[in-house]
Amino acid sequence: LEILSITCTQSICPLLEYMVLPSRMKEVAIEMRLDDFQRYADVSLPTANKIALKVYTSGNDTAGFVTFNRMLDGARGSSNVELEILSGSMSVFPSSITSTTITRLLVAGPASVDTMFELIQQLPNLVGLIFRQLDMDN
Repeated sequence: LEILSITCTQSICPLLEYMVLPSRMKEVAIEMRLDDFQRYADVSLPTANKIALKVYTSGNDTAGFVTFNRMLDGARGSSNVELEILSGSMSVFPSSITSTTITRLLVAGPASVDTMFELIQQLPNLVGLIFRQLDMDN
């Protein structure tokens, strides 16, 4: 298996459920609601040329970041790791994102300028950063 693409599934994905992914892949793309991601909180993603995680959430459940960080822990050595948090209300703080493998981060929810600068400092592989609701007053 070289490429895995999972999109907004409400049913169980056996490869994730039983953690039977190879240790190296070309591409992993997962697009789900936050509660579906949290179902696979113990899954560690393999090293891949490209990993793209897209999450949709309607609330401000920042506990989801624990899931993303844990999933990306196994992806060290991946060259292109994208995390897109597509929620207008999910706040992002520097302590939320601890995975240093992230190369591109898109945040639709609110964040302060201080958060932006701290993320730039703490994510050494970051080459792209997009905030849709950057609070310029902070």
